[in-house]
Amino acid sequence: MSKRPAKPAASRPDPVGGPSTPDAGYPPGGLFPRHQVIAVVAAALALRLVYFLIYRDSPFYHIPVVDASTFNLWAKAIVAGQQFQPDVFFKPPLYPYLLAASYRIFGPDVTPVYLLQATLGVSTSLLVLGCGRLVFSARTALTGALVYALLPVPPFFEFQLLAESLTTLLALLALLLLLVGVCRRGGVSGRYLLLAGVALGIAALGRPNLLILPPVLAAWLYLRARWPGSNRQALAGAGDRPWRPALLLLLGAVVAIAPVTLRNARVGKALVPVSANLGVNLWAGIRPGADGVSPVQIGVAWDDLQLQCAAAGAQSTAASSRFLTRQSLKQAGADPLRAVGLVGKKAVILVGAHEGRNNIGAAFLAREQGLFLLGRWWPGFWLIGPFALLGIVGTLWRRLLDRPRGTAQQEVLLLYLAALAVVVLPFFVNARFRMPLLPVLALYASYGFWGLAVQLRTGGVRGGAAAAAVLFVAFVGVNVDWFGLNQQVTTARDEMNLAVILAQGYDGQPPDPAAADQHFARAVQIDPNDADIVDRRGLLILTQAIPLIEQAEAAERLGQGEQMLQYDREAGSLIEAASAQHRQAVRLFPRSFRSYTSLGDCYLWLAEAATRQTDLALAHADGVVARESALAALGRYESAGAAYDRALRIKPDYRWAQTNIVLCRDGILALPLLDAAIVTSQARFKDGD
Repeated sequence: MSKRPAKPAASRPDPVGGPSTPDAGYPPGGLFPRHQVIAVVAAALALRLVYFLIYRDSPFYHIPVVDASTFNLWAKAIVAGQQFQPDVFFKPPLYPYLLAASYRIFGPDVTPVYLLQATLGVSTSLLVLGCGRLVFSARTALTGALVYALLPVPPFFEFQLLAESLTTLLALLALLLLLVGVCRRGGVSGRYLLLAGVALGIAALGRPNLLILPPVLAAWLYLRARWPGSNRQALAGAGDRPWRPALLLLLGAVVAIAPVTLRNARVGKALVPVSANLGVNLWAGIRPGADGVSPVQIGVAWDDLQLQCAAAGAQSTAASSRFLTRQSLKQAGADPLRAVGLVGKKAVILVGAHEGRNNIGAAFLAREQGLFLLGRWWPGFWLIGPFALLGIVGTLWRRLLDRPRGTAQQEVLLLYLAALAVVVLPFFVNARFRMPLLPVLALYASYGFWGLAVQLRTGGVRGGAAAAAVLFVAFVGVNVDWFGLNQQVTTARDEMNLAVILAQGYDGQPPDPAAADQHFARAVQIDPNDADIVDRRGLLILTQAIPLIEQAEAAERLGQGEQMLQYDREAGSLIEAASAQHRQAVRLFPRSFRSYTSLGDCYLWLAEAATRQTDLALAHADGVVARESALAALGRYESAGAAYDRALRIKPDYRWAQTNIVLCRDGILALPLLDAAIVTSQARFKDGD
């Protein structure tokens, strides 16, 4: 009895990865089956609704901070017809211009923007479904889309004034168009490749590091078309013109970014494709003290970096970026082992579940603002990361998860993921940079999960054990906090930002200086070595003293001496507390011209209060009190002048310090000659010292 011939292995359906033919074409049922679309949309909307209902009561919902604050101010300047960046763009321009469009339609309200971005997040979940159905099985694609729909990180960015929801959508749309373009029967579709390039170019206008994708994917298109074998005609699509698909993809990207590139060339006389922040991001990733997750913080460190650029002759934004790029390369060349170690550290962080904070700390929102969706127990990267690594390893090691031979679509997916991962490593790693990777990682997590399930169900003991071992190693590697990113010190800046919001009020809530100072005190307690936090706390205390100073001046004009003294005493205690903060700030960061200037302001106000007391004592013929007050005023004026002088040594063109140092001189010259020290000091100024 003859045996029935076995079915060729190449034609067997892959229960996890999808059809095994080299270029499978559209999957049965199309890219977006109705019932699957409904399930994905329902899951994504449910998560975002819960997130919105919890987050809308948080101060951070109403007041944008850090980069979101910059985009907010930029958009408002556009609406007002004001010039925000006369030089080349420092930050990418796509998002603030779209934000300005929303402000023109709905007013400067964040809620319509957040709802639109949440809609983009839901749409991205559907694109995950479409991409997954072109590369994997229908089950893997649906699970991957549901995984992404329920991840808490996308809504974390969708409810901030940041470009991530838009740029992730555009990048994934480009990936889908490319996948469709290379799997169409009868040859590659030039129209789809052109549209993919356009989508990538527009995405790069919001996140410039996405510019790595057009040349990398174009190179793949060219090389794949040049490979001998049955796939050549399908991918070239034009006989002996293997360069055509690559050219179309690049052309689309160039056309998309060209208006911004030409604008930068016109205003800055420099070739800047999108924005001139390459140098500062490279410097953040390699500078002395770089930790792999932190940018150059806005504050004293940012001021000092600008001074370094100016001292090197880099007066423009583009020149500063070039200078910092050279400095970064020199730093890497001077200590290549350290540079390689930093890249390795960032690679580990990139695949780790512990996020370095950026803009707002997700862990802070979870612990302090009640956003439990961002908590460690909610299914997030700690869970999908290990399965995604298993899926990637299974794709590369075909026997691990019983994978069929790779197809062009699978190569595109891996190349897309690898390029976006590699481009992060020279800079610094955080959730924003990892955001475009999440849709693809969700698909690989789904593939890893189902691949392991198939191995275990079919009784492949060796294969199942190997897959389980890979998953275990990945789970440990992803979830161990190798570099202490989850330490409490990372929340100090969040406490500071919350204090700033409470100090100014939000959503109809009046300013609450007492609550603000409590959060400042907590921030200082968490990280006493952060000069920005200490300095900002001093500024908050000074703002509380200003109304008392104004009341003292008004009382002096009205001849109300007792009231004036009372106001001066109350203001003086606050100013002394503020000056202590600014003295600490300059000890922590001696090159902070702003801290020295704020310290000078404290001394100047104390000097003016002592001058008022001198005048009051003279009016009452109290020579002893008048002399003591005059000497106190002299000492304060001299201390203020010394602080302003230190600020001007650091930044000679700082106008505030230039103006106030003159006020110190005038104040000393106006003091009554009640002591020899006053006479000597006035003589010194009259002699031009």
